[in-house]
This record gives sequence, C-alpha cells and structure tokens, in this order.
Amino acid sequence: MSSPPRKHLTGFLALYGALAVCLLGTAGLVWAVDPLQVFRRASFYEPIIESDERTQNAGLLRSYPAQGLLIGSSLSQACRADDFTKALGTDFLRISAAGMTAKEWRYFLETRIMRRKPARVVDIQYWFTFGRTNAMDFREEYGAFPTHLYQPGALDIAKYLINYDNIGMAINVLAEAAGFSAIERIDFQSRNSPEADPRRTTGVASVRRLYNQIAGGRKPDAAFLAAERNRMLAAFDEFYAPFILDHQEIQFDIVVPPFTLAYYQAFKSAGVYRLNTILLFRQKLAELAREAPNVRIHDFGVDDRFLSDYDNFYDTHHFSATICARIADDIAAKPAGDGAEAVIEGTQRLKALVDDAELPW
Repeated sequence: MSSPPRKHLTGFLALYGALAVCLLGTAGLVWAVDPLQVFRRASFYEPIIESDERTQNAGLLRSYPAQGLLIGSSLSQACRADDFTKALGTDFLRISAAGMTAKEWRYFLETRIMRRKPARVVDIQYWFTFGRTNAMDFREEYGAFPTHLYQPGALDIAKYLINYDNIGMAINVLAEAAGFSAIERIDFQSRNSPEADPRRTTGVASVRRLYNQIAGGRKPDAAFLAAERNRMLAAFDEFYAPFILDHQEIQFDIVVPPFTLAYYQAFKSAGVYRLNTILLFRQKLAELAREAPNVRIHDFGVDDRFLSDYDNFYDTHHFSATICARIADDIAAKPAGDGAEAVIEGTQRLKALVDDAELPW
C-alpha cells in the first residue's frame, strides 16, 4: 500500500499540533489561574465561590494556611471563622457542607492533615447527618463527591486542567482582573448569613414553619427509626471516634450545638424513638470525652440562652452568626469544656425540658 501524499500527512500533523497547542494552552491557563485553588491560594484575583461547598472545600483545605479548623454541616454555615480566630487566638478556617456525613467529615480532615496538620479543630456536630447515611455522595443535587480535587493523582490533575467549566472560570477571572466584567461573590467564610443572603429570616414564624413540616409530616415507621439509629451508631464507631482517638496530637473541641425547644418537640411529635436517638448521640459524645484526652465537649444543647431565642434562629435548628460568635467566646472562657458527666446530666435535663416545654404558638 502506498503512503499518503506528503501534503496530506503535513496537514494531519499541523492539525494535531494545533490541537496539542490548544490543549496545552488551556491547561496552562487553568494551572496559572487555578480557579478552585487546588494548587495554591488565590493571589492576583478574588476567589471564585462555588455554590457546591464540596467542590469549594477542596481548595480551602489544600491551600489556606490556618492552625485551627472550624468544621460542620449546614449548622456552621452562618459562622464566621474570624470570630473564632479572635476569641481563641488561633487562625481559623471554616469548612462546612450541608448534610455532611461522618465519612465526609473524616475525608475532609484527612485531606487537611496531608497538607498541614491543624493544632485545633472546633467541630460543630449534628446527630442527624450521622443517621442519614455512611456514604460520601448521597444526595442527587450534589452529584458525585469531587475526590479528584482533594487528593489528586496525575490523572486527576489532568482532569482538572482540561475541564470546560474550569477553563471558563479561569477566563472569567482574567476578564475581571482586566476590568471587563465582575463576578458575583459571597463571603465564603460567612455563607448563608443574613448579610450574605437577605432572603433568610429569623424569628418565631421561621421556626414555626419548619416545626410544622417536621411534626406534621409523615411519621416514620419503627423499622426506619431503628435503621437510622443503627446508622448513627455505626458512623460514630467507624468513622468518627477512631479518627479522633488516632490523632491525639490534635485538640478537638466538640460543640453540641444549640437548638430551639421546638426542634426537640418536633421530633418527639414525629416519634419519641427519634428523640431518643438524639439523646443517645449526646451519650456517645460523653463516652468519647471519657476515652479521649484530646476531646473537649462544649454543650450548648441545654443552654437556656438559646433554647427559646427564636430571634437568632432561621428555623428550628439553624442558628445565626450572633450565636456562633457567642459559642466562640464561651469556648474561650471555658477551655476545658463541660466534661462527660455534665453532658450526661444535661441530657437528662433536656429530656425533662422537652416533656414540659411550651411553644410560643
């Protein structure tokens, strides 16, 4: 068989060469701008804030230098890292993800330790996400968990560099730096606060709205509640407690978050077995505090200042930045925490409060 004409071969080589130059050029652009901050912290541009926190957190964990880490689910989204930095005297970075599971929690911390080990972790913990699932990417609206951004290998880096969305973000960043456009942003360390999202409101009406959804919704059957309890225990024993015990060099300040009494009442209405799961989670934290010398428990779950403070709650359990700042100040004022016995006593008190509570509607 005869070889193709030279001019055809030259054309093919020129085409492939042009494609290679385009790929290398776009990959070089993404690497230089690094819009998700996977390789380095943003320097010549303001960071782009991804609506998906699981995508955004990769760059924060890998590239932001801080000795302290504030971590939590949607409960911590209104918290400001600066409040904890000011109160505790350590530079803090906040990592949050709505619906964070115990497995995700561990993965976030493993990624952080690989880059720079935190000296202190303030952990705002929530029983509900322990009971939902032990998976990494369990809700369709989040899509697959972007593990390639957290602990990337060679193929993962290539995937990041040659990605249509990342190329678009890099071009937008350069356009903004040149004054041709403006990218809409929110403060990634104060997400979902009234300042960042004025549509969010606090007060009795907001609390009552979610209370009615929980208390008036379909009552889960006994099999569902038993499975939820068992998942919570399994997640705690497999992902949470062992990680803390294996990292004695890190101080864990575990925050039992403040909820309104309406929250506990709602779940009691939905099934007393579910309320017992919440109380069991508190018991597990107390047991961990006895076993782990690097754990400090800060119990705000029975704090009278917050149980009926509806003006600082968006719903039955998501609290405002004002409460977050109080939490930071209280941790600073009581660095040893509340102790296991105090948490157990608080659990009994909470149970009595829920039984006798009167709601403001």
